[in-house]
Amino acid sequence: MKYCFVFLFFLSFFIACTSVRQTDSIAAQHKTYVRKTDLPFQIITSQNGKETHILITATSHVHDAAPIPLNTGPLASEYRKFNRTELDIYDSNNTPLWHNAKAILMNQTYTSEPGWVDVTEYTDYAWVPSQNVSTSFMCTADARAYYNDGTLVFDTTVSFIYTPPKEILALRMNIEPQDDHKYRINMDVTRITNDTTEYLPNGLTHDYQIFNDAGVLLWQKSYGGMFTQVIGDVQPKDVGASVDYTDLWDGEGNVVPGIVPGGRYTLVGIIPCMPNPVQDSLHFFIK
Repeated sequence: MKYCFVFLFFLSFFIACTSVRQTDSIAAQHKTYVRKTDLPFQIITSQNGKETHILITATSHVHDAAPIPLNTGPLASEYRKFNRTELDIYDSNNTPLWHNAKAILMNQTYTSEPGWVDVTEYTDYAWVPSQNVSTSFMCTADARAYYNDGTLVFDTTVSFIYTPPKEILALRMNIEPQDDHKYRINMDVTRITNDTTEYLPNGLTHDYQIFNDAGVLLWQKSYGGMFTQVIGDVQPKDVGASVDYTDLWDGEGNVVPGIVPGGRYTLVGIIPCMPNPVQDSLHFFIK
């Protein structure tokens, strides 16, 4: 009788352990996650102005086996199942247009099931054609995802159409070094066509951003600023007219504080009009 009881106990334990289909445990610090491994990847393309966004994403249902509750928000890299994604964009003739690779980010949200969360692993790419185009054309995005050990786990292609946005304002910028590591930024804005839907949502008429060569935002003119909350008109209003904005940058970051060292950087000029902000960019060097 005793042996029968032991046999039944181990049988029930075996059934309980095998009832979780396709799971793996990920231990990180003091937590252990039980994660279903059948993660369906998706590729979502969308266009905002000149930028086409390619989102590579996979969501899994995850249970926290430790007594410590999960928090909603970004997850540390220790919990990642996937390491990185790569993206190549080709035109209709299969000519390479762009290549990039990014580390996979993670975010978690609560579900209606106690102890379970949805963990989304994703990368978001923003692509703009390197040359100005006037007509729409077909593109192909080849997306790949890799496990932490470098194993290719996902490889697929999707087609999308790039449509050049209607040019409403033309921006022309330059940046010139001044004394004491300062820089003068000038942006000339010319009205090409009228848009009856555009407006400025507040008192910010124009903005600048400076990125390093790794794509990190170092400085933004409007960062931490306060602006009048009054809807305004976008200048200039008349077709063919121009307005000129001149600003002085002190050579230091405010998003990432500190003196910006020598190197190659990207200056982005922005007219923050809604519903479609207008922007342009140029590369410059700091010696």
